[in-house]
Amino acid sequence: IAQLKQQVVHRKAAPSKKPDVSPKTAPMSNKDLIQIAHKPQFPIIVTAYTVTSHLGDYYKKSIARFTWSCIKHDLKHIVYPLNGVGDWVKGCNLKPTVILDALETFKQPILWVDADAVILKHPAAFDNPSFDMALHVQGSGHWLSGTLYFSDNATNFVKEWKKVTTTSTPDEITLLNIYRNSGIKPKMYSLPPEYNQVVHTGTDLTKLVIGHYIRPDIAPSRGVKPILPSDL
Repeated sequence: IAQLKQQVVHRKAAPSKKPDVSPKTAPMSNKDLIQIAHKPQFPIIVTAYTVTSHLGDYYKKSIARFTWSCIKHDLKHIVYPLNGVGDWVKGCNLKPTVILDALETFKQPILWVDADAVILKHPAAFDNPSFDMALHVQGSGHWLSGTLYFSDNATNFVKEWKKVTTTSTPDEITLLNIYRNSGIKPKMYSLPPEYNQVVHTGTDLTKLVIGHYIRPDIAPSRGVKPILPSDL
């Protein structure tokens, strides 16, 4: 019996055999994974949608199409589902809150694209950006916020934007005002119109990079026929 006990103790004390980890089976380093997952300088695409809407499942269908377009072009993307706030403008005014959360969470450049949009071509303007903020400015001087880029250098500016975007004033108006009046002015780039263009049945899609659907409830007042997310 004593001999059997000694054998058992000896077996328990024996060192376990180390697994054979050859170069072919060794796990990838974090650096390797980052290189595979996305281009280091290319932004994470971020959007948000309200889970309830007076338009029914319009935004959920839009998000499905948006996500599909990101996957088609191998673009890393994050979708924020938000509770409805009962007012379309108030919902839009959550935009700086979501963008700031993404900047602080991921510590990377962020490309915001509205939920009811679709990416039709690779957004090459953001491959190697030398700017900290980007949007399309219409000929009238009006700023559009459907497609917005912020580098992590612009985080403090977005904080200021969030603070003033608390009323019924649309987010793109507060964005323009804060840029004019703030002591923080990120280096800005004016995107070409094909990065923030309304899509309807009369839109030329040949050069379009990011198209924004026109909501079916307002299309008639603009004299156009809408294209639904499931149609493009």
